[in-house]
This record gives sequence, structure tokens and C-alpha cells, in this order.
Amino acid sequence: MALFPALLLAASMALSPDSAAVRISGSPPLPLPEEVGARHVALADSALISLQERVLAWYLERGYPFASVGCLLTSPDTLELRAVPGRLALLEEVRLEGVEKNRPELLLRMLDIGPGDPYDPQALEEWRESLRRSELVSSVGRARLQLGPAGDLVVVQPVVEAPTGHFSADLGYTGSGGSEELEGGVEILTRSLLGTGRQLEITARRADWGGVDAYLRYREPWIAGTPLSAEIRL
Repeated sequence: MALFPALLLAASMALSPDSAAVRISGSPPLPLPEEVGARHVALADSALISLQERVLAWYLERGYPFASVGCLLTSPDTLELRAVPGRLALLEEVRLEGVEKNRPELLLRMLDIGPGDPYDPQALEEWRESLRRSELVSSVGRARLQLGPAGDLVVVQPVVEAPTGHFSADLGYTGSGGSEELEGGVEILTRSLLGTGRQLEITARRADWGGVDAYLRYREPWIAGTPLSAEIRL
């Protein structure tokens, strides 16, 4: 039996049915046919090229950008895909798109792997889940994978940042006859002071007894390089 590229397989279609069941073989890891939407496939160039692209995309998402796939018609109704994954790539870089209010390293610190580590799709998905839970991010887009200059994988991750805080004031004067007094209050909240993730909340309001009730809260999100937080309230 000969190994047929997808474009040349059409030459045998005159002796073959219109479609065939798909079997995937080769070196692990191997996708299941249903994982690439291919229990059966039409024996046409466009369908075979689309199937190969889906299989290669499956490998790319798992860190195998150098995978290759060949098509072999092992019987009139069975198409075998023979896959060679190639080497597992390293994580070369993570690029954040849409980050302007916060320092990129603030969001990258949530990722458990770094440049030079083996590519780990599970670690990256857990990182994206951490971003979704973060009050610094309002939405997380679909990541893109690119081959970097060093021949390993670059992750391009779009995000939409959440508002970093707010300022509100309700001030006025009360009284008459030259004895007017300021009343009302001010509230300032920042969730990422100077883009560092440090939180600062200040409120001040005139009290009934004539003074000012003030409140200060400061939160440090990282202590000694670990994701532990501490708060100071006054």
C-alpha cells in the first residue's frame, strides 16, 4: 500500500465509495476521530485538506507545532491518518493585547509556567480562568498561537481590562448668616494603584458632631513574591 497526500487521493476515487471511516494511528499523543470531527470523511480534496488542518490544529493547541499527517486508504471504506507529532515545543513568550491600565507582569504573575518551560495547555487554561476571576479584567479573548523567532510557541492573549476605580463627591454648603459649613463626602477607590494591583480606598464624610469621619483601606496583593495579600484599614 502507498501513502497518498490529500491532493493525490482523488485519483483512486473512481474505485472508492464517496466517504470512508477515519482511523488515526501513529506516535502518541493521538486525537480521537470525534475530537477532530471526523468519524467519517468525504473522499474529496477539500474534505481531506480540511481534516488534515483540524488534526494539525489539535496538535498545535497541545504544543506540537511540527506535527505532520499523511492519508492512507487502507480499504475502500477506511481512511487511515498516520500522524507524527514531532517534538513538544517550549513556551517562548506570552504577549498580552489590550493591557494599558495595568503592568503586563501583574497579569503574567498568575501564570505558573514561564518562557523556557515545556508548553502546557492546562497551565495556560488555568491562567485564563484566573484572569476571568480577576477584578482587573472584564473579559478574556481567545488566545492565538504563533511560532516565535526561536522556533517555539508564542501565546498572544487578548484581554479587556476592567475599570480601575472611581471617584465620587457629594459636597455642598449649609447654614446662613455667614456661618455656612461644608457638608457631604468624598470617596476615592483604585483597584490598581499605578498599574501595580495595589488597592487604595479613601472615604471622608462630614459627621453630625461637626468633625469628619474618615476611612482608609490599603491592600497589597503580593507579599515576598507570592500571591498572598495584606490589608491595612484605618
